Amino acid sequence: MDSGPPLPVRISRTLVLCACLVQIVLGTAAAWTHLPLCDEGFYGVPAHVFSVTGALRNPTMEPAGFKYLRGIDQHFYWMAPMGVVLQSGAFRVFGFGLRVQRELSVFCGLGSVLLWYLTLRRLVAERTAATAAVFLSLDFVFLSVSSLGRSDMISLFFGMAALAGYVLLRERSLTLALAVAHTAAALSGIVHPNGGIATVVSLIVLTLFLDRARLRWTHLAMGVSCYAAFGAGWGLYIAEAPGLFAEQFLGNVANRLKGPITLTGLFRGEVMRYLSAYGLEQAHGLKLVRSLLPGSYLAAILFCAFCRDLRRRSSVLLLMFVGISISLLLLEGSKQGWYLVHLTPLFCAFMAVVANWLWDSRRIMARIATVTQAGILLLGAASLSYSASSRNLQRLYQPTVAFLNAHVSSQDLIFARSEFYFGLQCRTCLRDDPNLGALSGRRADYIVLEPDYDGHLAGLRAASPAVYREIEQHLDAEYREVFRNLNYRILKRTIRPSS
Repeated sequence: MDSGPPLPVRISRTLVLCACLVQIVLGTAAAWTHLPLCDEGFYGVPAHVFSVTGALRNPTMEPAGFKYLRGIDQHFYWMAPMGVVLQSGAFRVFGFGLRVQRELSVFCGLGSVLLWYLTLRRLVAERTAATAAVFLSLDFVFLSVSSLGRSDMISLFFGMAALAGYVLLRERSLTLALAVAHTAAALSGIVHPNGGIATVVSLIVLTLFLDRARLRWTHLAMGVSCYAAFGAGWGLYIAEAPGLFAEQFLGNVANRLKGPITLTGLFRGEVMRYLSAYGLEQAHGLKLVRSLLPGSYLAAILFCAFCRDLRRRSSVLLLMFVGISISLLLLEGSKQGWYLVHLTPLFCAFMAVVANWLWDSRRIMARIATVTQAGILLLGAASLSYSASSRNLQRLYQPTVAFLNAHVSSQDLIFARSEFYFGLQCRTCLRDDPNLGALSGRRADYIVLEPDYDGHLAGLRAASPAVYREIEQHLDAEYREVFRNLNYRILKRTIRPSS
């Protein structure tokens, strides 16, 4: 009588199931409670407009003062389009809203956990792959990004699909495996270029490590054709206004890479990336436990690199880690923390390799170290859960939106960050203008000041004192504060200059 899969396989599948449940529960908890980001509005506005009108554009953002935003109300070239298109599809099916946009990321996070497990079980032991899935579902950066309505988790999902498709199909047909993998990699890149670069690097490492003797020139041509097909599709849209594409997309890229590139600058930027990713720039109290996470991952990587046995077991993972790290170091100039999500699956894999090796040694100190590693991950997840318990979305954002909805008429103009598009009843009233009309000539009836606008104004004070003084003078002369909480201040225009 068939008793089913052996016990170790059943245990591994149970671990993976637990990982999926943890990711859904914690990701959703964060998605439904954290304050919205301006980036979510940057993606959400054109996605909603596209879902309603079929035109990919953003009528909310003010281009005055930002050359790379010229024409954004006509064509949206500022970012790669596929993430916006997929979010638009979610809006068509489930309705427009911040939660819908964020749940798409939660769903892609779930898929990434499963696909990474399927990839790893062909590269390391089954139990190690299952442990890595659990670690990934608890990782602070992974959970944070999977709860945001940005495109990073969608890009990672396609990246994980590329790797899983390759390792699962390569023995049946290398040509089919490469076709599936590079199609998914192209999708990852057209959602977000950083994810596409990380995926291509990983695929090259995997292919050369596992199948370099089987490769033929036809395989290379087939892989290139996958990217060419998606590039041609995007090119048809770019051809509608190539000048605006150059201004927006290429301008956005150039803006992120401006400034001299030095070794010291690159190193400092990577340090800031990690501090940003783990929320450590101004951390205090319980949040400080997050500093243990990158240290724990670094220890696991070094262990795998310098222990001969572990280096043999994880050599392909180490090569992937080096390749992606170099690409982020040299090709991602903004040094933003959420792009670390493309390294997080590898971090969790290294930790799983070390944890299983230490546990199997049966030495008491080694097992204590394993439990400590797991405990550090749990502390990071607990820190995120604690932040979610503050319910800042309900406590700060929603009352601010409620005040605006109660007082704004359809003829009014509001200067506020793009995330207010999700809550305002009069969405056409919104204009995202961090220069507060100083360059556009507009005067808003209401202005919502929050950390992003405050930071931009502080930068103007140093970089463009004349513009800053103009803004300061008209705020003092024409506006008064009518609402305030810990994150937002609303100013109402009460005095209008005589004509």
